[in-house]
Amino acid sequence: MRLNALSRLMLPACLFPASLFAQAATPHPQTVSLCDLLKDPKAFSGKNIQIRGAIISEFEIFNIDDDSCGRSNRPGIWLMFGGDVDCPTPSTWNDVNRPKGKNVEFNGVEYPLVKDKNFSKFHDAITLRHDKKSVYRITASLEGTFFAGDSGNTLPGYGHVGCCYLFIIHKISQVDVQKKPTA
Repeated sequence: MRLNALSRLMLPACLFPASLFAQAATPHPQTVSLCDLLKDPKAFSGKNIQIRGAIISEFEIFNIDDDSCGRSNRPGIWLMFGGDVDCPTPSTWNDVNRPKGKNVEFNGVEYPLVKDKNFSKFHDAITLRHDKKSVYRITASLEGTFFAGDSGNTLPGYGHVGCCYLFIIHKISQVDVQKKPTA
């Protein structure tokens, strides 16, 4: 009986450090401004981050941008869904027809996607187009993994004709959608 009481006291003490380790193994993403990300892309390459910006989903482009960063000859940030969701725009990755039920794999790592109401709102807005142009202005916060590309190339190597850095979307939040004015 004494051993049983001692066991009951020791079990929570043993489990407590394990639960701390499990929480530490899945850190929350670092929030990064798009301007900071574009100033030093290599510093964030391979990291789980959260960014917010305007989504551009049209002919030969599926990017996130922020006009306040200024225009230059810098590469853009190409978006790709984790999970099994097709990219709405053809790219060098050729992922407009993904196998269903299988997470996208990149560099040997699988990337899932949370498909909740924010994802549905986002996906519906980016896929509705008129004459290859988006019908909506979309701003969203995206959580995912960023890749700066191969420094040996003049272009990072992702997206349409290798134009861009890569951001694999894991989760979407704070989706703002406004209908564009008709011309």
